[in-house]
Parts: sequence; C-alpha cells; structure tokens
Amino acid sequence: MRLLLYSEFIFQSAPEAFKAFKNIGRGSGLFSAKGLVETKMMGTGSGSGFSIWPNFKRYSILSFFETEQDLEDFLKDNQDFNWYLENAHQHLLAKLIPFKGHGSWGGEVPFDYDAEVVSETDPLAVITRATINTRALLDFWRNVPKVASFMHSAPALHQVGIGEYPLFMQATFSIWENLKRLKETAYTNTPHAEVVKMTRERNWYKEELFAEFAIGGLSIKGEKFERLKALN
Repeated sequence: MRLLLYSEFIFQSAPEAFKAFKNIGRGSGLFSAKGLVETKMMGTGSGSGFSIWPNFKRYSILSFFETEQDLEDFLKDNQDFNWYLENAHQHLLAKLIPFKGHGSWGGEVPFDYDAEVVSETDPLAVITRATINTRALLDFWRNVPKVASFMHSAPALHQVGIGEYPLFMQATFSIWENLKRLKETAYTNTPHAEVVKMTRERNWYKEELFAEFAIGGLSIKGEKFERLKALN
C-alpha cells in the first residue's frame, strides 16, 4: 500500500512564499528520499480556498511512500522538506491511509485501498481531483462560486482547493469528523450534489479521482488549522 503524506504550508514573507511558488509543477524532482514514490507540489485557491485566483502564500504537497518507516525517515531527515516546516508560519501534516476510492490520476490508480482501516465514527480525509475538458472550462468555472460558498459553510473540519495547474487540473482536500458528516454534505440536496450531477450530464472531466483516507496522524501549527485540534 502506498501511504500518503499531505502537507500544507502558509508563509508570511514574500521571499519564502516565492521560493515555494517556483517549486509548483516540479513533482518528483522536488525531494529525493528512500521509499518516496512520487511528489505532487500544488498551489491553493485564494479567499475561502476554492477560487480560480491563487493564494501565493499557501501551498500543498502530496508525497507518496512505500512504507510507514520510509515516511517517518523522510520527516526526520529530509532537509529540503524541513525547509518548509522551518520557514512556514503555519502548517498541517497528515499521514493518510487509503481505504476507499475510484478513478485515476495521471492515467493510473495511485492507491491500494483497504476498507478495514476506518469505521463510520472515525475521522477521515478526502481528496478529489479532476482534469477538466478544455471545451468545458468556462461552464465549469461559472458554477464554482456557488459551490465554493456552500463548501465554506459546510461542516468539514478543514478544506481547501488545490491543484498542479489549477485552471484545468482542479483538486480538493478536506478532513471530516466522520463518514456521516461527509455523506450529508456530498450526497444530499445541496449545491455540491447539484454540481456533481452536472459533471456527468455535461461531461466536464477527462479524468477524475475520489479517494477517502483514514488519518494515521496529524501535526498542526497555526490558527488556520485550529479546528483540527479536536482530532489530536
């Protein structure tokens, strides 16, 4: 099973934020470490986190590992990654174990899922990701504001829009108190559910992924992640 480390960093100073910005799109060239299979360095949306306009001080990194020991060694020893930890004003680190999902990312299924690792009452994280058909870009982004407004008020403990190339490769990361909260938001009669239905009817996506994760550990610093303290 490929374990995932989700990292989110918020910088105060312009030079440090610019250094992080320059690394977007570098992918697996960003870090080198034993057992590190792949890295995806991404920007985030401005405002509530779901916007076509980027937030130039907030970045996210997905790091895929072969084993838990490889992940632990990376956190302890990797100087390039620790630059982010040392220079960010606020941060979130989440160790994630994939338990349920469907779809692909870059033409491959990135996770082996294990349905036994989470129960209905456990907290969980969700990653959604899609590549938008070029012809559907205008229609897609025209519908984003109403979903963004709804998601900002949704009962997730944390959520943000992320992306390698956010105009046409859009992703989200969120953490939920439990599966019941997630299902109420995603599948009841809400703006989010309406847009999910429209993606099928209007064929917006070339490729899409929906993945749920058990949370194997959290490290947080800063007021942006205050709501996650309940899980520690």
